[in-house]
Amino acid sequence: MLSVIEHIIQPMLWAIGTYAVLRLLIRLGRRIGLISGLSILGQFLALSSAGLIGLWSDQQLEHWPLLTKILQTTVTVSIIAVVLHIGDQLLVRRLAADGRPNAIPRLMRDIARGFVLLMTLLICIGHFFKVQIGTVLLSSTVFTAVVGLALQDLLKNVIAGIALQMERPFMPGDWIFIDVQTGYGRVLEMSWRAIRVKPRDGQVVVIPNTIIAQQQIINMSATGLPVAMRVAVTVDCVHPPMMVRELLKEAVLSSRGVVAQPEPFVFVRNYTAFSTTYEVKCWISNYDDFPQLQGDALSRIWYVFQRQGIHFASNEMVLTRPEQASRQRRLDYTPEQIFDRLRRIKLLDGLHEQELRFLSEHVEIRLFERGEILAHQGRHEHILYAITRGKVRVEVAHDDQPAIVVSHLGAGDVFGERGMLMDEPRSASVIAEEDTRTIVIERHDLAPLYAKNPSLAERLGVMVAERQQATHNYLEQQRSVNQNPTPSPAARSITERIRDVLLDLSK
Repeated sequence: MLSVIEHIIQPMLWAIGTYAVLRLLIRLGRRIGLISGLSILGQFLALSSAGLIGLWSDQQLEHWPLLTKILQTTVTVSIIAVVLHIGDQLLVRRLAADGRPNAIPRLMRDIARGFVLLMTLLICIGHFFKVQIGTVLLSSTVFTAVVGLALQDLLKNVIAGIALQMERPFMPGDWIFIDVQTGYGRVLEMSWRAIRVKPRDGQVVVIPNTIIAQQQIINMSATGLPVAMRVAVTVDCVHPPMMVRELLKEAVLSSRGVVAQPEPFVFVRNYTAFSTTYEVKCWISNYDDFPQLQGDALSRIWYVFQRQGIHFASNEMVLTRPEQASRQRRLDYTPEQIFDRLRRIKLLDGLHEQELRFLSEHVEIRLFERGEILAHQGRHEHILYAITRGKVRVEVAHDDQPAIVVSHLGAGDVFGERGMLMDEPRSASVIAEEDTRTIVIERHDLAPLYAKNPSLAERLGVMVAERQQATHNYLEQQRSVNQNPTPSPAARSITERIRDVLLDLSK
């Protein structure tokens, strides 16, 4: 009785121990990422190995020859499959670390593994079952023909997949054109049967390799060079084409993602009795964000047109007088509203009410989008900006060094006084950090006020000197130079220069 129990318990313990050890090793391999997606194969390997070890421990291999041969073949093929899978994972990691994740396509790796497994299976059958493989293959012609006919569609996809992998018209990560209904999609994976593509709507489309091999493929990512982006706008026909084309070019160049080379090209596409349609062809470096970049370009065009008084076309012909155009550039603000905002500007504290009302009839309101440059360092611009809403940063660049942010300005602050009053180039660049609304005062708007109030030059001179000294001190602090700072020009000398400029204008 004890002998019978021993013959039952001992093989079971060996089988259970083998199964537990193999399952533990497989789980460890999954945790470190070397064995993934092999749940069925891992279970099969553990069970087959447990059965084989159980028979071996009880010396029952000779008593169960057919079962032993089947288990030996199964275990051998399973071990080779796991080893090939681990080697494939290590190869993928090495290629990814070298920056070549798609150097060996998955389909080619799968075919290589399948060939090795097939050869292993044939060798095991010949070795364990003592069968002549050549004879078996030659005698199974009819069976092979039946299987071939049943799997002809699958074989077509495999052959088409091999051709695609060898030619490589696209790779995972590329954007390709699928069809008119789906549009463009990003290639996620190329397998032995099909490719998986993800359109911009978020769904995943599985396309058999035979269909891909037979249709025209448009690859937007093949060359690695910038990709063309087109936007079209229709404006009122009263605006000169040359001016509109220059504004469109300026707008798209300042938009996010648009590269300077190749240079954007703007052309007139169509005329009607009331409108002119322009098309802008520019280039972007990242096709992944194509819809967002196209929307940003159109948004930037709106802001530029709004500031320059360019009107989009309507279905009716509208005749606009010059004084009406001037009022439209104030965004439909009433003079009283502009006057109220001018009173909040510190620079204009000394002006009388009549002088402020005079300015409110001549100034403009301009909008700037986040990221737009309001003023460029080094340019000659005779405009003073007063911020009524929003926030900007002031940057100064020296030589080839990165630009330094010297200050931030918000509602109530002004900039551009040196260029307007002293005829100097911009000493810094000003960039909008959020959507910003400004009051624009041009140099010739101040000439009549100076003729009536000469003390305006003194007030402006003091403010310019204070702003210049503050910027100078900040830059000296950033450079950490152990030298005495160079003194800024005195307020009196600045005042004299401002007085000369305003005096020339008032003549």
